[in-house]
Amino acid sequence: MNRYFPIFLDLKNKPVLIAGGGNIAAQKLRSLMHSEAKITLAALEFCNDIQEAAIKNKNISIKITQIEKLNIDDYFLIITALNDKKTNNLMVKKARKKKILINSVDDPENCDFFTASTIRRQNIVIAVSSGGFFPGLTKTLRKIIDALLPDSHFAYLIKIYSLRKKLQKKIKNNKEREKILKQIASDIENKYF
Repeated sequence: MNRYFPIFLDLKNKPVLIAGGGNIAAQKLRSLMHSEAKITLAALEFCNDIQEAAIKNKNISIKITQIEKLNIDDYFLIITALNDKKTNNLMVKKARKKKILINSVDDPENCDFFTASTIRRQNIVIAVSSGGFFPGLTKTLRKIIDALLPDSHFAYLIKIYSLRKKLQKKIKNNKEREKILKQIASDIENKYF
């Protein structure tokens, strides 16, 4: 049973910690970079991708430190991407005690949230998740959805979004406007299915 509530968080200017400096931490960093969060990576060593990202992006900083000694009080969200289960568990305990959301990579039992495999096209974001139990499957599903909806189709959907805004201004009657929008949605559904 999947009890998780899918949500899109606005992380702009919020402090986010990635505990780790290797390839998995770099992968999590890439997935967060679009969010405009203030991202700190903490570890004793960092891979080249992380070092380069920190040089190029003012929202990314690195702290050379032992994770066990790290003060996490000011973080809104934490991702642990460490090869050390004991330290991951320590971070989870500390975060939960402080009521900070935490994701311990490849450890679903120690996650308050999961990151999703996403498709991004302007204002449209489609996310697929397995709740941390089969990330490879979500990547495959993302590729299938991506193939079904090429870039040219998203441009069409953006035009529909613009039409919705115009309808909100022109048609004040909610029921009448809703009827028109439902017909547009039905036309889109018929086009793809």
